[in-house]
Amino acid sequence: MNDFNADFGDPDDSFEQGIAPTSTDHVNFEVRTKFLPWHKPRKQWVRTKQWADSIGKLIDTLNLVESQRPVRYLSLPGPDLLDVRSIQPVCEAKNVPLQFLGLNSGDDDNAEVGLEAALLNRVRSLPFIDPASEVVKDRLEQLAVKKSVAYARVISAQRSFDVVNIDLCGSFAEGPTGVKGGNLVNALFSLLHHQATHRQDDWLFFITTRSNKDMVDPQTMVRLVKAVNDILDEKPELKEDLLASGIVKESDLTEGRLDIEKLSTSAYSNSFALGMSNWVVHTLFNAERAWQANMLPHCEYHVLLNDPACDMLSLGFYCKRVKVPHPDEFGLAHMDDNIPEPQLDTIKLRVRRLIQRRVAERQDLDRTLCQQPELYEECLETSAKLLGSSSYDEAKYREWASDEQNKLVTFMKAAGLVEQVD
Repeated sequence: MNDFNADFGDPDDSFEQGIAPTSTDHVNFEVRTKFLPWHKPRKQWVRTKQWADSIGKLIDTLNLVESQRPVRYLSLPGPDLLDVRSIQPVCEAKNVPLQFLGLNSGDDDNAEVGLEAALLNRVRSLPFIDPASEVVKDRLEQLAVKKSVAYARVISAQRSFDVVNIDLCGSFAEGPTGVKGGNLVNALFSLLHHQATHRQDDWLFFITTRSNKDMVDPQTMVRLVKAVNDILDEKPELKEDLLASGIVKESDLTEGRLDIEKLSTSAYSNSFALGMSNWVVHTLFNAERAWQANMLPHCEYHVLLNDPACDMLSLGFYCKRVKVPHPDEFGLAHMDDNIPEPQLDTIKLRVRRLIQRRVAERQDLDRTLCQQPELYEECLETSAKLLGSSSYDEAKYREWASDEQNKLVTFMKAAGLVEQVD
């Protein structure tokens, strides 16, 4: 596949030599016993089954083995780089290096800085990690600020990425939108347009975001719902499909339009998913170079155990250039590609239908893992080993994971989400 020379900065082999260690001097840090929500086995399912598996398929599609170039990956890896650690085995199995750029806001505490540096060195010494891989100390929101480190390392450097993975603890829309400055929406808008401008090969976009009412800015939700209603008004067949799918019910509508005041917690989360997904699709479709973003199968799960509706979404999109013909109207050049004029309205309708189908077919990951104990155990084992290699106490982790799973199962039984769990 053709590739822009500026994808990851101008290559300079002499500069990159010796950046990453080939062996690691392990620093003795206290084994950690404080675990966080993204350490639960369900998150390992997301890392391996959703992210890593999709990246493996992209490697094949882009023929990266043949082109002998690395997978270029942008993420918010956190100090433990669990996403990178989960993707690395796929790259190693396919004999393709992984070149990652992480954005971490981090902690200025000296002990934490030392631990993060040690963990980063461990990851960079793994097989098939490209020596140019790095973690930048800056926040994602700063991609919207031209004088920031993040902007300089991603936007100004004209890097583009095969995979962009925005794994948020909060919500994509937790703050006011339509305002200037460094915020999540502005940063993602800038990043999506940057990708659209500086790429020609297919790529993947993942985003994990809270979707419950308390985590979404009210005015942002008004704008998202208005956009969905406008789409439904434009294409009445989409509204028929929406109601038939069960994503929302007649009781969630007023005069045929989604009514925020009437939305149940489940319909609120689904409407948020529809609005945000259509925003991603619309942003890429209307970029200077148009892209078709096909929504992938996605999952959701429960953060707050106070409502049967899931409140965390893990979404993905496969992004492909909309090819357009470039005829020589003077008739001097011979064109062999015979690219037909794209049917833009047909493409729009297709991707919007796909969004509705994906949201309708969303997978409650907590329920899946409750109903499939073998799958849960697989995720638990993988997660335990991953955390053990990141200076966590594996035995304590298993105790913590068991306690958290028991709480979840009790909640799901009470909510009627599962009938029986062995």
